[in-house]
Amino acid sequence: MLGQYPLFDSFCAAAFMIGLFVFALGLLNNLYIWTKGMGRGIISTGTSIIVAIFSPRLFHFFGAILDSFIHRRLFKENILRGVAMVSIIVSYIGIIVVNHVKASSMPELQSISHLTRFLYSPFCDFYFFRTVSEATFTHQQALYALLNDGFGFLILVVGEGILIYRRFIKRAYVFKMKEADIFAVIILGGWFALRFLAEATSILSFNVPDSIASYWFVAFVLSKIIAPLGLHWPDFYIISWCLSGIFLGTLVGTIPFNRKLWHIVTAPIAMVVNSLSPEQHIFSKQADEIPFSKRQLIEIDACIKCGICAEHCVAYKHTKEEHAVSGGVISLISERLRQGYGFFSSLIDREPHTKESQDWFATQVYTCTLCGRCKEVCPININTRSLRVSMREYAVREKIAPNAVNIALGAAKKVHNVLNYPNADRLMWAEFSDVPPEVYSDKKKAAVVYFVGCMTSFSPAISGVAEANLNLLYQAGEDFAILGEDEWCCGFPLIVAGLSQEWQWLRDKNVEVIKMMQAKQVVFNCASCYHTFKHEYQEYLPGVEFLHNVEYIHRLIADKRVNLGGIKGRVAYHDPCDLGRGCGVFEPPRKAIKSIPGVEYVELPLNRRLSTCCGGGGDLEMVNADLVNKIAGSLVEEFDESHVDIVTTACGQCKRMIQNAIKAKGSKVKVMDMAELVLAAGMEKK
Repeated sequence: MLGQYPLFDSFCAAAFMIGLFVFALGLLNNLYIWTKGMGRGIISTGTSIIVAIFSPRLFHFFGAILDSFIHRRLFKENILRGVAMVSIIVSYIGIIVVNHVKASSMPELQSISHLTRFLYSPFCDFYFFRTVSEATFTHQQALYALLNDGFGFLILVVGEGILIYRRFIKRAYVFKMKEADIFAVIILGGWFALRFLAEATSILSFNVPDSIASYWFVAFVLSKIIAPLGLHWPDFYIISWCLSGIFLGTLVGTIPFNRKLWHIVTAPIAMVVNSLSPEQHIFSKQADEIPFSKRQLIEIDACIKCGICAEHCVAYKHTKEEHAVSGGVISLISERLRQGYGFFSSLIDREPHTKESQDWFATQVYTCTLCGRCKEVCPININTRSLRVSMREYAVREKIAPNAVNIALGAAKKVHNVLNYPNADRLMWAEFSDVPPEVYSDKKKAAVVYFVGCMTSFSPAISGVAEANLNLLYQAGEDFAILGEDEWCCGFPLIVAGLSQEWQWLRDKNVEVIKMMQAKQVVFNCASCYHTFKHEYQEYLPGVEFLHNVEYIHRLIADKRVNLGGIKGRVAYHDPCDLGRGCGVFEPPRKAIKSIPGVEYVELPLNRRLSTCCGGGGDLEMVNADLVNKIAGSLVEEFDESHVDIVTTACGQCKRMIQNAIKAKGSKVKVMDMAELVLAAGMEKK
């Protein structure tokens, strides 16, 4: 009974209480960092949760809560990892509930308050084994015992066993294990190991009958193993319980300070918050203390470093640099945020970052195509693309961004494009077209504006894309215009470079010109331009429809405005990242290709949301051109393995990268823009 063992009572409860106190300090520190983020506060987030509960999003909201426990995405990627994660999360919650319910029903603990009983609940079996007998043992108590050891078994044997097997035997890991990670593994399993030992020594100390002890099946087996040692068990069981108290207190106290442990708390929060509504990227301002939104700060803490992002990362495939992938770079930025903005950071004197460490960090941040494939497979549904852009905003703010970023900004300010070509030359490619200039040039008004984009305008290697789209609009009989030198960069290269407040003037100019044209539609061949307009221009051009050329072509065919001749061969479609994952446009190009007579459509193994990046996105080419070429080469290998004759894509940059890789590898695959394909098939207006 309580009070008969004052040393044990005070020690175990105190160890747990100290752990809870330290946990509270760490929790306040982490919440303090979250409050510094941009965007909605706690009250507005709470309001969104209430609105979600009383709206059609209710099932989606509760589905996110359920998913935070069962991790369907993790199961989909790797069953073993899914079993390990679910075993740990569900079992820890289960054992807390079971112990507290059991403690509440025990007469030995009825004389204390509910709060104090919570402190004693992890050690309730210490008192239970002293008084239990066959006459008083109930089915309910048997259930508690089975659940208690069952949850412990799932954590210690199943959860940690799988993790140890994967890391040390199968060696299926991406991120190197750090001291903090080893500590997390030891403290997670150590508490249960000591708890089982404490239960086993208690069974031996009080001669608990096998008919009762067997319900604590793990401890029961352990008691049979250690019984032949013939030790004086009454001395050992109190020591075992005290050690389990130390481990529990240490575990609880270190949760907010250890990323491996803290994500157990934050991952469910991130999944539920992300289920409320998709968050558009928030551009940081100089007045913002941290260039991250509150949601992003939660996501940073929620990353479990499972390594799935690396398995799908086109950059990691060639660099094997763990710190460049999402999980690795999130860990780096988390450390910097805790050091720079934590509640206790001012109390700790740290050496400033060296230039070498700053340059290395910036390299990791910019070694990414921003393809967004890691977001599609992330078990926590972290918006890794937006998070990476915010990291680049952080790099710009800290003045550690690569020099290429400043060069691009300077070019944009000087000639209104990041390629540093005279903007007056934007229509030079059209000089080779048979379409009369008066059809599209120097017009004051047009129903449709064809926004060509910088890369398509200035790169001779893909000028055919612009010519094909010009011919497409002309043959379709559209009243359209090309802006020429009045078309400025859409802002995409500056946005993804982290120049959060240095691109809006480009948007303002383009909006002004399109409004002057009184256009009802803007058609794009560049996936990145289309993505930027869709996400950043819509509110400034109300009533104007943005169409990528694949959508426009599909509409022409679906509305039976054109006839198609035919083309023979095996044709595949490559999903550009900004068009597919970025804007959700997947089916229109496939339907258009399949409608061409003679085409044998081939779906690439990796398609739609898991489509392979060409390597040309995210400004990666500005900082690592060699890596870009290697990524494009891998994509061409994918085409060759699919035995296709023609690959159609819907982005000038994609065509450029694929075209270069085809030449480098000597592949026989032909790459075409969607407009080039339909024109090659003999498109005619009805």
